[in-house]
Amino acid sequence: MTRLHLENALVDGKVLADVAVDVDADGRITAVSPGTARTADHVALDGLALPGFANAHSHAFHRLLRGRTDADGDDFWAWRDLMYRAAGRLDPDRYHSLARALFAELLEAGYTAVGEFHYLHRRPDGAAYAPHGAMAQALADAARGVGIRLTLLHTAYLRGGLDEHGNPLTGSDAQRPFLDTAREWRDRHEELAAITGPLVRRGAALHSLRAVDPADLPALLEAADSDEPLHAHVSEQPAENAQVGAAYGASPVEVLARAGGAVAAIHRGPCDPPQPRRRPPARRIRLDGVHVPVNGARPRRRHRPRARTGRCGGRTRRWLRSTRRRRPVRRVPPTRGPRAPCHRAAFAL
Repeated sequence: MTRLHLENALVDGKVLADVAVDVDADGRITAVSPGTARTADHVALDGLALPGFANAHSHAFHRLLRGRTDADGDDFWAWRDLMYRAAGRLDPDRYHSLARALFAELLEAGYTAVGEFHYLHRRPDGAAYAPHGAMAQALADAARGVGIRLTLLHTAYLRGGLDEHGNPLTGSDAQRPFLDTAREWRDRHEELAAITGPLVRRGAALHSLRAVDPADLPALLEAADSDEPLHAHVSEQPAENAQVGAAYGASPVEVLARAGGAVAAIHRGPCDPPQPRRRPPARRIRLDGVHVPVNGARPRRRHRPRARTGRCGGRTRRWLRSTRRRRPVRRVPPTRGPRAPCHRAAFAL
């Protein structure tokens, strides 16, 4: 056990002096004791200590896109094409170096926990790694290597998307590193239980309703343990709302509500077009919003999340804020320290 003595600390919304904190071997805080005199077994920290932030939505390989997006006013879909190219350059060794660099930056910026929305499962040609969870293992090793707490959100990506009429699309060559069948995802999810332990836990995610047929949701939900978080991209783009509406006659939130479960909705932008307020036909879902006001380097469409997303059905019980930044708060050169192997020159796009 480690014992810390904080000169000042923010505790329950108040700045208190002489705060003793006990931390166990897994990095968990077991006791917080304000007004405690410092002793010889304390590690003294001067100044003001704040609780660590949690980044609830991370894509580690998007680090490759820094300084490469928003050229000539390109839209989301042009950005996505560049993202596919970045994904096609990675293998477990490169992914480990990249993730280690990103996680080190998060720690420097004050983040002590990260939810990694992980769907980069396969080789660039679509072949499976041996073991199947090699890319996930690279993330877990990177998190343990720098000392950040990781929730690995094992993400299902089962088809190429939907067309404007709501018809499913076969995955493109660029999507081969992501694509699974529902059975393959379930088998890998079971294997990933072996990588959990200190600093690493397993969660589940649906990339989106463009990438996962609602008919597969019950089987996916059954594979995830009851205490695992479940995340999904929801209403990320107006085109997604139109495609899901054409396919299923409902908004993405309403489709998820029919499936049941408790989902943390990523982005959850406003319905497009707006729909009248109404309860979903079966309210078996708890939808927690995870607001991502910055997507890579691009500001999200400005909207009032609480006021407008209610039109989609469902409701937000908890609103989390997670910002993915182009750089850490401290302007540290990208070639310093453990991040040197991840300099952009090593990953030419």
